Amino acid sequence: MLDLTFGEQVKIVLSRKNMTIKDLAEEIEKRTGKKMSRQNLTQRLGRDNFQEQDMRMIAGILGCPFRLDILEEETESEAVWRSEHVETPVVTKSVRKREDEEEGFSFERDITIGELVDINQGLDEMIREEQERQGEQGPPVEELLEEMEEIEREAKERNQERISREERMEQERQARSWKAYLQRKKHKGAEYAAVEMEAAEESAAEVGPEEAFAAEEEPPAEETEEALVMEEEEDLERGDVNPYTGREYKSNSVRMHPKRIGYVQVYDRGEHKWTDMTEWAFLGYQERKKALLGKDYEPPIYLD
Repeated sequence: MLDLTFGEQVKIVLSRKNMTIKDLAEEIEKRTGKKMSRQNLTQRLGRDNFQEQDMRMIAGILGCPFRLDILEEETESEAVWRSEHVETPVVTKSVRKREDEEEGFSFERDITIGELVDINQGLDEMIREEQERQGEQGPPVEELLEEMEEIEREAKERNQERISREERMEQERQARSWKAYLQRKKHKGAEYAAVEMEAAEESAAEVGPEEAFAAEEEPPAEETEEALVMEEEEDLERGDVNPYTGREYKSNSVRMHPKRIGYVQVYDRGEHKWTDMTEWAFLGYQERKKALLGKDYEPPIYLD
């Protein structure tokens, strides 16, 4: 078929032999020993860009004689045209020998399939070298990730230190405020005691000497009972003794914690020991106790 290109004829023969372009590419690899992909061979067949030795090789793979067309069938008109216009050349031994030599080497300037494969391999090698060079210039991704994690970890540590510092400052501020509050309570208690003492002295001056002496000799019944209970509960050996009075601290005595900021110590004569509490917990406990007892509520004894 004179109107068909070599590539089109190859495709027709492949379909008749139930072969694919990939099968033909694999056969070319076996013959030449060079890599040939299906995509490259498809492009070559589409452009019909083959040298004579490549066409001879493909015709040999397909089992077809190499001539202007490789189709075994031809129409009657083509046979007539061939008989009228094509003269059968006389092939001598020298000409056949020269053709056989040309099959092994081509002097034409067109690019062969093997050379095209070499060019593609060279391009792949250049791309791979370029990628390796770029990888050497820039740090690996793993190092960048580790550096980012280190930066995030340092930021978290700085944030945690800042939060801890703010919490510590807040605790110190609260400690100072509660210490001032306890001192004010103590000062008010002292003023209240002084007022009561002055009132007692004024009442004693108004009452006669004998009545005042009798009042001093007979303490109230509540004080007598409290003194008895105190004497029963007091234990100078097991308990903590107040250096100013020489007696054991009374229950519900409160003092600032000597070592822990924001804490107070509450004494329990029944247990004969101090109990550590936060100022917030102690004040909350006193508020609840005051709400429950009402008039019977007794305020704590502030020592500081």
